[in-house]
Amino acid sequence: MYRKAKEAVVKGQDMELDAVFICPVCGYTVEGDAPEFCPICGAKQAEFKKF
Repeated sequence: MYRKAKEAVVKGQDMELDAVFICPVCGYTVEGDAPEFCPICGAKQAEFKKF
């Protein structure tokens, strides 16, 4: 995600994103669909917050 953001900034554009899900326990962030379980802390998919 950081690479995509940097490329957009260099071009003077905004970054296009799908849904972003963040684990409220550890902060793991993923674009697209939330995983069934957080790969870092094991939190369930239902706990992820969608942005």
